[in-house]
Amino acid sequence: MRTRLSTFAMAAITMMSCSHEMKTFNGGDENITFVGRTDYSNANAPKQWAAGGYFTFGFEGDYCNVKVATETPNGINRNILEVVVDETYVTTLKFDSIVGADGNKVICDSNFFNIEIGSDAVPMNPSLSKHHVTICRDTETAMGYTQLQSVTAENLFKWAPGEGLKIEFIGNSITCGAEADTTLKARDQYKWGDWHRAYEGYGPKTARALDAQWSLVSVSGIGLIRSCCDMGITMPDVYDKVILRDGKLDYDFSYQPDIICSCLGQNDGIQDSTAFCSAYVDFIKVVKEKNPQVKNIVLLSSPMDHGDLNEWLCRMIKAVADQLKADGIDNVSYFFYSKAWNAGGADHPSVSEHNEIADELSAYLKSLL
Repeated sequence: MRTRLSTFAMAAITMMSCSHEMKTFNGGDENITFVGRTDYSNANAPKQWAAGGYFTFGFEGDYCNVKVATETPNGINRNILEVVVDETYVTTLKFDSIVGADGNKVICDSNFFNIEIGSDAVPMNPSLSKHHVTICRDTETAMGYTQLQSVTAENLFKWAPGEGLKIEFIGNSITCGAEADTTLKARDQYKWGDWHRAYEGYGPKTARALDAQWSLVSVSGIGLIRSCCDMGITMPDVYDKVILRDGKLDYDFSYQPDIICSCLGQNDGIQDSTAFCSAYVDFIKVVKEKNPQVKNIVLLSSPMDHGDLNEWLCRMIKAVADQLKADGIDNVSYFFYSKAWNAGGADHPSVSEHNEIADELSAYLKSLL
């Protein structure tokens, strides 16, 4: 895949009604917290590829400018960002269009956003003197990276909610939040990725319900021993990478989750039982080795299927958990969903259905805490 990243100049920053001096902080400032697999090779402008990767910070004053660059695989910009301000307002920003009531408020060019928090397009609570910001990738690795270049505000302070509990979600397109929001683009204009909504997927929703941080290690179409769509990779091939879809850039496992949920098998389909179980046992052993601080590993059934595949997968998961316990790994359990959810695109769960999935899973995880 040929990748092009254009250069661009810093856009002029409107000072709005601010009476205090504005400062520009680089993307690697100590007050900015990145969660999810992140490339820090450029310490001043970290990059994220994975669905659900996000960063948080707090700022003082009544205005903040956030500059985010995007990679353009094959010259196409299709990344989507979710912007949450003061934990109450959420807006979805797409790189392929100008977003907002006033196009001058959220500048969306071919390779970058200037997100002007405090504008009409991205408002905040005016009664507060300090504000909280979360900016999350809705799209996944195949759409190219997003890179925080700078934040301009009166002052920044560290704000990293959920640090007391960390959850990693391993999975496929369901875990990515793929095809979840069919309102993001008309069907006659749709291309794969346009309906991705990782922030509203079951993983982040479950984490927020438990006041936890989340990290998604997920790729659409991926499996344990067989992936779809001629991908050429499986999850065991790329679990130790930052760029999951391409299997590049070694990950250092500096982020140690307390709970790991694995939702794999949908793309494998019904396979040779011995081969599948053996691969799953070996993979969970690697996961355990790479994350020595993990307290609970939970194997999940697929939220997309409640037929023959689900029946087979549940039997395999029970066998895998039993074998792991026999091998001395006693912090593995399993959870099976009550039904299938298929109201989104391509029979995937919709945004509202991800709420139901998260409700079931968060109730189970609470029982482990």
